[in-house]
Amino acid sequence: MAISKCHTAGQPPSRLCCWGDVDAYVAWLSKQTRKRYRAMTAAEWTGLAAQTADAKQCRANVADKRYNAEHRERDALACDDGFAGTAPVRHYDAPGGLYDMAGNVREWVSDCGSSCSSRVAMGSAWLSTADKLDPKQRGSFDADTGFNTIGFRVVREID
Repeated sequence: MAISKCHTAGQPPSRLCCWGDVDAYVAWLSKQTRKRYRAMTAAEWTGLAAQTADAKQCRANVADKRYNAEHRERDALACDDGFAGTAPVRHYDAPGGLYDMAGNVREWVSDCGSSCSSRVAMGSAWLSTADKLDPKQRGSFDADTGFNTIGFRVVREID
């Protein structure tokens, strides 16, 4: 069995978590709190992300001048958000009370890709360029691999 490299502690966003890590975390959190937690669906994520600020205005952690200075491989936005990689969680304003819905890391959602060996991740990440900043941006990724551009958030179900 592979050792998980999933990072969930401290101020950086969760990242390097495969889908199994997300599933295990929500099960653990639900058991610890005696409340029901789960990953968002793509439809929930898209609905919430549509209410947030426009990442193209550099109110989110995306590929910009700082990123381009270190990586020089992408069309960067003409601003500087202060980070070449991930930013601390809650660093930017929270339109509608939702932090980091644009930029920083994409987020795993519970939807499967073409098969459940792949899972869907929504949104944009710290290396996303202007053409990839739509909140409805989605991609299908290997469910058994953790990526430094994909994290997750959970929702609590309320009766």
